[in-house]
This record gives sequence, structure tokens and C-alpha cells, in this order.
Amino acid sequence: YALGAWLPFRLSYGAVTAYLGYTGVFRRNTKYLLPTFVALAGVFVDVAGVLLPGRLQDEAAAMLSAIPLPWLLAVQYPRLLAFVTFIKWYNGTFPTGWAWGVGLADFIYAVPMAVVHVLLTQGYTVSNDTLLLVSIPGILVAPFAVVFMYVYLPSPWGIWYTAGKSPDTREVLSWPMVLMPLHAIPFSVEIQVFTLVKALVGFN
Repeated sequence: YALGAWLPFRLSYGAVTAYLGYTGVFRRNTKYLLPTFVALAGVFVDVAGVLLPGRLQDEAAAMLSAIPLPWLLAVQYPRLLAFVTFIKWYNGTFPTGWAWGVGLADFIYAVPMAVVHVLLTQGYTVSNDTLLLVSIPGILVAPFAVVFMYVYLPSPWGIWYTAGKSPDTREVLSWPMVLMPLHAIPFSVEIQVFTLVKALVGFN
């Protein structure tokens, strides 16, 4: 049921991002099929899940419910790559506000999440309150990052865009770096929400 409720959002998101990838918005001058396929990959998985016969859906739900909590937390490790934002800022590729606003927030979230993962794998018990405390920032930083990215782009919201006089966030839309905001971060947020549901109220 949760997958079915999430499907309209996934379909809309996949359609928009696939169109952007196909028309070359992601720093391409020609139509490029690979970004299109990658944008639709998550949609294919969700549609396949909804179309499964009822019994197979129940078995798939049981299988998801059986995934150990540490495995779900391990999905958040790629967000430690947020430190690359500081490297690009140091090299003059990213604006200061983006690096220290979004990059630092994402990295600060990823570090305690990694610590919680290590504690769980070592047999320690982590309370639901602790899990909630370290998870919420990771969920909130994603929409904040999208909004913050656009204020540095040539867009109606580009209040800090300087037409090349200072670094902007167009590099974020370059292929394959665009895969991070396009899929890696949204996927990690989806898994984070699923993790919280599993830990706090159970999964059905």
C-alpha cells in the first residue's frame, strides 16, 4: 500500500527528470539517452513492485521487513562524499554558500549516521529517539539543497547568480555528477524514511 501511494510521485519525478536528461539540460548540448534511462530506472522498479500479484507483493513486503537495520543505514554512507563539495569549493568550482550550507549539512548528517551504523554492527543498542535525532536532518537537507541550488543558477530564483563573475551551482548539473542530487540523495532519503518507519512503527 505504501508503494502504491508513493507511485504517483515517483512517476511524476521520473517523467520530469527523464525529459530533462533527454533534452540535454544536464550540461549536454545534444540529446543523451543514458541520463534518460537512469532517471526512469527508479520508476521501473516501483511500477514492477505495484504490478506484482498480491501474494508476491506480500512476500516482497516480508522480505523488505526482514532487512536488518544496519543494512538500511549503510545506504547512507555515500553521503559522506559530501566532502567533495569542499574540494570543488576550494578549487573555485562551487560557491561558498553552497559548500558550507549544503555540503557541510550533508556531511555533518552522514558522520553520526555512520557512527550509529558501526554501533549497531558491533552489537550495541541504539534507541529510537537517537535514530530519529540523527535521521531527521538527513531528510530535511534534501529539499533545502534543491532550493539552495537554484538561487545560484540562471533561473527566476537565481538571486545569487552572477553570470560567471563568481562560482555557481551549474557544475551540479554536469553528467555524471548530477546523479547525486538526481538519484543518490533522493534514494537515500527514501531509504531513511523507510528505516524510520521500520524502527519506530514497524513495516507492513
